[in-house]
Amino acid sequence: MSDALDPKYYDDMDSIPGTVEGCDTILKHFKRQVTNRRNVPYLGSREITGKDQKGKDTFGEYQWKTYSMVHTLSENIARGMRALNLSPEVNAEKPGEKIRFLGVWSKNREEWITTLLGTMMVKTVVVGFYDAMGPPAVDYITN
Repeated sequence: MSDALDPKYYDDMDSIPGTVEGCDTILKHFKRQVTNRRNVPYLGSREITGKDQKGKDTFGEYQWKTYSMVHTLSENIARGMRALNLSPEVNAEKPGEKIRFLGVWSKNREEWITTLLGTMMVKTVVVGFYDAMGPPAVDYITN
């Protein structure tokens, strides 16, 4: 069993072995890995190479992006979001506070995590949309 799954840590997450001082967000952990493991493979995808006899996709070997490559892509997404104002500030629940949202409709793949990291870099909340949601649910969320 992983240390993090041990019930003795349920109410004391800070004492899980391997926790890193000062890394209290996913983005901070990711940036730490970029610093310490720049050229280590991080996200991989397999390209569709064709179809089999039944018409199902066939796939090649995994093509990996390193922590450094994903960091660069995420930074570019963050810059593009700001340059194109894709997540404008809106009023938050507390008077005078502002917040940014971005809706993302994607399958679970490397581009999703790269985009998520980019949104974190520009302090934007991701609202996930999924294929299982029907049009009424998506309309309700976007409104």
